[in-house]
Amino acid sequence: MLHPLLAKHLEQARSLRSAISDERRDVLARIAAYVRQSQAELRPPQLVFVCTHNSRRSHLGQVWCQVAAHAHGLHSIRSHSAGTEVTACHPNTLSALESCGVQVSRGLESTNPRAVLSFGPKLPATFAWSKTIDDPSLPHAGHCAVMVCGSADAKCPFLPNALRIGCTYVDPKISDGTLEEASTYLARSLQIACEMDLVMELATQGF
Repeated sequence: MLHPLLAKHLEQARSLRSAISDERRDVLARIAAYVRQSQAELRPPQLVFVCTHNSRRSHLGQVWCQVAAHAHGLHSIRSHSAGTEVTACHPNTLSALESCGVQVSRGLESTNPRAVLSFGPKLPATFAWSKTIDDPSLPHAGHCAVMVCGSADAKCPFLPNALRIGCTYVDPKISDGTLEEASTYLARSLQIACEMDLVMELATQGF
């Protein structure tokens, strides 16, 4: 069971589905098809969300993918994030997730802290920190690499053992330091939540 505030925001995100274009739905359906195929082959679906710095969009993708998977009973799914460079999970990203009901315990490391994210009292925690696509914690075969950043998609090397799908989002960092900062991050968080929830709903069809 999700934390109550998190479940409430996921329900709010579902109300945004009418804004998803047919072209975008086709992209999301490809991600869902990967999940269904992995389940049919009795393999745990592994999704890695990739952006350049692994600081904003990739973490939002990782978190909402896992939240939506739990909401739809797809508990075998494992969601990860990575970048083409190491920086840190941006504080604005964590604040946006916290405002949506994710319980966040921030790490104490100075340069690249590892935050612990809780989605529900009986659900496994997720860890958020910046890492590159060759990090030992990540799957290196049979996974789906979801490229949430056009720049990362261009710079990311060939991934011969992964299904690679472009699913880009506008970077919320455009509002950093402005009065719109919090609202921009929340809007992007809910957009990604909406789309990942649709992916998981599609993934359950036929099972």
